Amino acid sequence: MGATYLRALASEYHHILDQLGRLYEESLSGPADAALTAELHSLGAAFAEHFAHERDLMDATRYPDAGRHEETHGLIRRFVDKLAAAAERRDDGLVRQEMPFLLHLVLDHRTVEDRRLDEFVSGMEAGAAVH
Repeated sequence: MGATYLRALASEYHHILDQLGRLYEESLSGPADAALTAELHSLGAAFAEHFAHERDLMDATRYPDAGRHEETHGLIRRFVDKLAAAAERRDDGLVRQEMPFLLHLVLDHRTVEDRRLDEFVSGMEAGAAVH
C-alpha cells in the first residue's frame, strides 16, 4: 500500500498546491467575491478528500503521530473555512491578510508532518524499525 499510496498523495498535494497558488495570487490582486468564495470552497473539498486519504494511510499503518498530524488537518480546514466566509462577506482586507498564513501553514504541513508520515511509511516498507 505504502509507496503507491504515497505517490498518489503527493500527486493530490501537487494539485492542491497549484490551486492554492492560484488562489493566493487572485486574493492579493482581485476582490473577495463569489468566484473566490467558490474557489475556496473547492479548495476545502480538495483538502477534505486528501486528508481522508491520509487518514486511511495512517489507520492502515497505525501511524503513531496520527493525532498530531490530524490536528494540523483541522487547523487547515478551519483556516480555509474562515477565508471562504471572509470572501463571502466581501472582506478583501481579511482575505489578503490571512491568505499568506494559509499558504505558509499548508507548506509547513507538507514539509514537516507529511514528511514524517512519508518517512514512517517508507521505513515500514523497507523493514526498518520505526518509532
